[in-house]
Amino acid sequence: IDLKAAFDSVDREVLVRALRERGVREGLIERVEEVIGETKSRVRIGEEISEEFWTGRGVRQGCPLSPLLFNILIADLEEEIARGKWGGVKLGEKRIFSLAYADDIVLLAEEEDEMRAMLARTERYMDNKRLEVNVMKTKIMIFRKGGGRRKRIKWIWKGKKIEEVKEIKYLGYVFQSNGSQDGHVRDRIKKAVGIMGQVWSIGKRKFGKDIGKRTWLFDALVWTVLSYGAEIWGWKEREKVEKVEERFLKWLLGVDRRTPGYMVREELKRDKLRSRAARRAWNFEKRLEEGKGGRLAKDCLEEIKERTGKGRGVSGWEKEREEFFRGAGLEELAWNREGEGGMVEYEEVEKKDKELQREERKEKIQESRFNRWYKRIRSEGIPEYLKKGWSEKRWGRMTRFRLGNEMRESRYWESEEKKVCRICGRERETWEHVWEGCGRGEGEGEESWQEAVERILGEEGKGEEWMKECLLAAILVFQACLATPFGLKPRITDGEDATPGEFPYQVSIRWGIPPLVPLRHACGGSILNEHYVLTAGHCILKIGKLKVFAGKHHISRDEDTQQEVAVERAIVHAQYPGGVAPYDIAILKLKTPLTFNKRVSAVTLPKQNEVRTGNAVLSGWGSTSKNLLPVLPDVLQKVTVPLLDNQSCLKKFPDNVIGKRPEIFDTQICTDAVGEISACSGDSGGPLVQLENNTPVQVGIVSWGVLPCGVNRVPSVYTRVASYIDWIHDIINV
Repeated sequence: IDLKAAFDSVDREVLVRALRERGVREGLIERVEEVIGETKSRVRIGEEISEEFWTGRGVRQGCPLSPLLFNILIADLEEEIARGKWGGVKLGEKRIFSLAYADDIVLLAEEEDEMRAMLARTERYMDNKRLEVNVMKTKIMIFRKGGGRRKRIKWIWKGKKIEEVKEIKYLGYVFQSNGSQDGHVRDRIKKAVGIMGQVWSIGKRKFGKDIGKRTWLFDALVWTVLSYGAEIWGWKEREKVEKVEERFLKWLLGVDRRTPGYMVREELKRDKLRSRAARRAWNFEKRLEEGKGGRLAKDCLEEIKERTGKGRGVSGWEKEREEFFRGAGLEELAWNREGEGGMVEYEEVEKKDKELQREERKEKIQESRFNRWYKRIRSEGIPEYLKKGWSEKRWGRMTRFRLGNEMRESRYWESEEKKVCRICGRERETWEHVWEGCGRGEGEGEESWQEAVERILGEEGKGEEWMKECLLAAILVFQACLATPFGLKPRITDGEDATPGEFPYQVSIRWGIPPLVPLRHACGGSILNEHYVLTAGHCILKIGKLKVFAGKHHISRDEDTQQEVAVERAIVHAQYPGGVAPYDIAILKLKTPLTFNKRVSAVTLPKQNEVRTGNAVLSGWGSTSKNLLPVLPDVLQKVTVPLLDNQSCLKKFPDNVIGKRPEIFDTQICTDAVGEISACSGDSGGPLVQLENNTPVQVGIVSWGVLPCGVNRVPSVYTRVASYIDWIHDIINV
């Protein structure tokens, strides 16, 4: 029953009469009259507040005395309804007709006719108290076993229809007509999820690197909301409740949402919430057994025990309790609350339940399809790397590898295409393949993949830096080491095979992280002299190894003409910011000098700032693919393309190709699109040359273009070598 403006509508004369009828001393009544009689109010409309005015009805809002006064006003409701000898529900030897907590009132009856009689009597009672019922917010719910079939029943209050519902909330607890607790649990989950994002933000801001305190915030702020009413629903494990915590823990560790919850819990050594919820239910029952708590709750427990003892209609609540104890291996407590040795402490119950949970997790980890290697590296306690005060980014990287997020074989639900190795693109991406297949060619030592997993993924976190390199490696190798903003990528498609020795200044720059990532062609370059090679700035990475291969024609096999030289130092232009930008130029200093011959020689540089026109020749081993997946050729490719002035170049980049027009700088040069001819992934850093009296003069360095290569018929962009002649000479003449 919902009372309309309950506290504000109290008739003060009726209240005073009720105080006298309940035997309150006259002196106290006078004090109450003084308090409520001196009540003034104001009305706020928008930002304006009215003048004060005296109120003639109601008790004070926010005053601690007001709920007590209202309770006294309706204290005789139970007595009044009981006089009719109709309605109520039997509890032991008593009948309970109503539940009332201030203005939250519930009427109880076992039969339809009884409820109608109670409503009629309550209607007269409310009139006598001069209280008005809000019929729109007043509801009726009929409990039926299993929900039952509803028949149409009309419920009327003063000519107005009362709605019959399947769910109703009383004092924050959701009751359902079928007696299930699911509705309340669903309501708690909704509220907990609603505040979880805020709690996450608070933890990130206040306790950024302290994973322990950030976990504690869940317990302090989310669990308290989620667990409301656990005294009733806590005996049964609620999967959706567990998933709320698992979602938070996944956020915390930075792992994918598909990561198994049991694995996340094992990493953090977090038991399920069922233990905590059951503790609440246990403690509630224990207090009632000790004679504490509300009278009605104690009577209910006695009724449950009596029914269970006589084998009469065991309640769903009692069944959930029995299943909990059986699951915890405490069969004797399922029926006998004290067990064989007297009242058992919950610590014993909880200990057995936690042992059971650990065994459950261990078994699932052993059989996991998601992460086959976690069983090799799981720790007995919380892993040491989580105690080091690392940033969220660092512990997230470590956890993602440990829990299987960074190996494609974990995606057992995906097609085989989506599980292909990002490094070589040939086989399924597994630890065995990466370590002993894909990476073994350039590997170091005889370490097995099992030993590598245990070392890299160990709880100490020693492999974290390796993981950082590995993540970048997988991306860079797959995309030919080229990353850019707004859909632009370094980019020879529709070219033709060069003849052996046609471009003796051309080199292949190989990059890798042995033994994980073998050295593979990543960029092109041109020989400046025996000690230096010219390439693009974006080809230089902070991790991994670089080697220069000169005298090459076939990229995929060793050749008698090839010279392989390690890089001593890479010098990137100081003003190059990375990505698609000007100053995309770098010089590699070689550890040992090249030996010049017919297949290995230097390119010629143009004059400082000279402007060139006409055609130019591009060479390289870049992708010949016209889709997003790079396909590298075996033989060196070449193509002739026309140079394009920057203004004309800009006009050929329509908005619908890349979403916005790029900026072309004076230190850059373009080549026009001829059919589907273009540079592509793997050509980056390579030379664009013009022949002067059969002497190759390098005018550009491949910088960036649009993917897929060639199909959009837009220009390719190069670093203008003539803009950097002084910079180049300053370095190679040192």
